Amino acid sequence: MDTDISRDKEVGVKSLLGYKLKKTQHALRLHMDEALRTINLTTPQYAVLAQLELKPGTSNATLERSAFITAKTMHGIVSNLEKRGLIQRKNDVSHGKILCTELTDQDHKVVIQAHDMIRAFTNAVKQEAIDVIEMSLSPGDFYVLTHGNICPDNVFDHEDKDKLQLIDFEWVRPGSSLLDATYFRMNFPTCWCAKALPEEVILELEGLYRQTIASKIKASLDDAKYNESYAAACGFWLLSSMPFALRIMDKDECWPSGPVPVDSLWKQEANLARPRFISRLQAFIQVSKAYNLLHHSRKSAEQTLAKAYEKWDDAKPLDLYPAFQN
Repeated sequence: MDTDISRDKEVGVKSLLGYKLKKTQHALRLHMDEALRTINLTTPQYAVLAQLELKPGTSNATLERSAFITAKTMHGIVSNLEKRGLIQRKNDVSHGKILCTELTDQDHKVVIQAHDMIRAFTNAVKQEAIDVIEMSLSPGDFYVLTHGNICPDNVFDHEDKDKLQLIDFEWVRPGSSLLDATYFRMNFPTCWCAKALPEEVILELEGLYRQTIASKIKASLDDAKYNESYAAACGFWLLSSMPFALRIMDKDECWPSGPVPVDSLWKQEANLARPRFISRLQAFIQVSKAYNLLHHSRKSAEQTLAKAYEKWDDAKPLDLYPAFQN
């Protein structure tokens, strides 16, 4: 009972708007850090400079409140910016004990450059996400009726015959045929009992799949078109996993199975959610690098992976299916 109450409270907290906004803010911070690093700025430094651009002569106390950081942290930021010649501090004419901070001529140029970089980077990530979704759901030449929830663990138990019947998929939807093709690469992204396949097995299965659809989809013979749609499908599966990442940010979950026998080989601790998310990040990054596509999304995935390893220090990628472990 206590466990159920605790779980209900946890779900309740994670459904709050404030919690979701905090997670969104964290993701945005990752993107801003990456963009600003090229001009040797941090996100807090940028926040201070942007505030000074709006209100020249602002005091440290006001900057602290506007940037939501402590007095000690603000003192360090202002001191570093002053040493770099980006800001200057003067006594307040109306109150001699207060130092007011202003941008230098050099810093006005830096702030404009930072604005442009933040705007360009966030817009580029958003546009790539839009492109990925459009290419996966309205894919032109690759438009087919795809398999929904291709799940190797779905079976129907014929109790009267003492037999198990494998169910390959649960439903269908129109979309890119590459959503099916990338199912192995992205580690069965809709499957509750997912494990990984060896690279050589994935390559062989993908080759057979491409060869099979080529008789009907001629665009699959064009490497550029095929690779672009393939990368987009991997991106689509990763985007689809993001809501689950928020659920497991602070506490890992075991996505439940159906009923299993007492002596079943299925173990809850071997089917946690974080390894799945880590493996899908790694798979997308690998594909993006191999095909030199979706660069901004790859940067975002790399940052997310680094933060995941930092926060989930005990998490590991998916193990291979037992049949391939030897």
